[in-house]
Amino acid sequence: MYVPSYRKNEIIADKKLMSYFNQNRPVLLKRSRVSDYFTWRKGDERKTMRWNSSKIVTPYKAKRNTFAIDWNGCLSSKDVIWLIPKAEYKNQSNFLHYLLGLLNSNIINFYANSTFKDLGGLYEYYPKQIQDIPVKMVDPESSKYKSICDLVIGLMEKSNQIEVQKYQQELNQLFYEIYGLSQNDIEIIEASL
Repeated sequence: MYVPSYRKNEIIADKKLMSYFNQNRPVLLKRSRVSDYFTWRKGDERKTMRWNSSKIVTPYKAKRNTFAIDWNGCLSSKDVIWLIPKAEYKNQSNFLHYLLGLLNSNIINFYANSTFKDLGGLYEYYPKQIQDIPVKMVDPESSKYKSICDLVIGLMEKSNQIEVQKYQQELNQLFYEIYGLSQNDIEIIEASL
């Protein structure tokens, strides 16, 4: 059971609930891999994970890159992975937009399809695999960075499929330039997707 930290005292104060937790501790711990990584605590298992902040989320298994921004600090189950920016990036203007554009780009989708475990059309987006994604950052003051962020923001507001494709193509072209890909590299990536 996961609860926000502000409800911890309320849960501890509930004698019936705590009695149930304590009596069923072994069964509850076996329900999740959480017990492998955390010691038993009364209340909030995820309080150290900063789950209630802005982050990028993706399902553990997907056909292609489907990263999204969670601005509201939602809590999700173990079928979702979170990318919570380090302190040094939290205040960087539009950092999550830049990263979202990159993670959903053709380059990173090609990388995922080439290196992540294939489960018959679904790929595993586990923390170790995501950690190894070759992220290339550009100067946040550069015109490329600002263009990428503007395109991602615009893309998030579009519903017309033709406009979405146009924005996505522009984003991909910017990332091809950032990664220094040749025309041959680009053709290989686009043919595979």
